[in-house]
Amino acid sequence: MCEGPNPATTDAVQLVHLPNDVTVVKVNPGVISIVVVPMESDDPFADACGPDVEVIAMGSVNILVNDNDAGGSGTRTNVWGDTGNGSATDTDGNTYRVHWHAKVQYSEQQGFRVLTFGGSFG
Repeated sequence: MCEGPNPATTDAVQLVHLPNDVTVVKVNPGVISIVVVPMESDDPFADACGPDVEVIAMGSVNILVNDNDAGGSGTRTNVWGDTGNGSATDTDGNTYRVHWHAKVQYSEQQGFRVLTFGGSFG
């Protein structure tokens, strides 16, 4: 999914500074526009938002981003991720539910791990 004509803003950023040099971040910009495009690669982070990409549908989602140690203090295992829920309409006028979730963890002992990654369009 690519960011649509109504980009997210940082107006809804909540920062909590803990005594042990940890900054917890929660971002909830509300509803943002999205463009749904085909995934052309097995790489979920590949750039699929170029000018020649086929648009499957357009819509809007409510997005929430969390990070329990945004500054990377090294004092704890860092977990961050995001979720999105909304709907999108294709060129034939059919409306679909859109959902995704992703959560990643980093620790000194285990390195990077993808805890959850998935979504649905239908």
